[in-house]
Amino acid sequence: FFMKKKKSSKIVLLGLGKNASKTLQKINNDKNIEIVFCIPRLADKKKIWFDKGMLASCANKLGIKVLKIENINDKKIIDLIKKMEVDLIVNIGHAQLFKSSLINSTNFGVLNYHPGLLPGARGSGAVVGELINGQNVVGRTCHLVNEKFDLGTIINQEKFNISDKDSMTDVFKILEKKVDAFILKSIKKVLL
Repeated sequence: FFMKKKKSSKIVLLGLGKNASKTLQKINNDKNIEIVFCIPRLADKKKIWFDKGMLASCANKLGIKVLKIENINDKKIIDLIKKMEVDLIVNIGHAQLFKSSLINSTNFGVLNYHPGLLPGARGSGAVVGELINGQNVVGRTCHLVNEKFDLGTIINQEKFNISDKDSMTDVFKILEKKVDAFILKSIKKVLL
């Protein structure tokens, strides 16, 4: 008897920087997931990469198509995502607000990585706010987005104890440790 080969899940990765690059490499090594294309974050309509090309360079080295898109909610992108039958969009630092047409263009929506413990620690400065408020626990969250920033169904969280001796740099190093494995685990929770 011949077994049918399992169809790989298709994703699109959005984002910028070191965490997105590490995660792109980790996902690319998973034979059950196909990265259809990557959309790095642009710097405010200047059509230059926000992260000086770090994510785009990583994607190019892996042979993953890179799209230079100013508006992630553009109908052409949404139509392309639908045409390619993308299962999930993964966001790691792409700062635009996702409209329902983009969220609903895939089978599972948009999975967002957020450095902070949602639902309480919302916003781009969530970790800084937690440190200013004297928190002794910080964390990271992956959640399916809705049309509001940092809200939606929480898929995965990790918490880390910190001390008042930990600097902001120390805390960000803690949150970045094995972030690629954390995001991949979150992706698999959605896809399976």
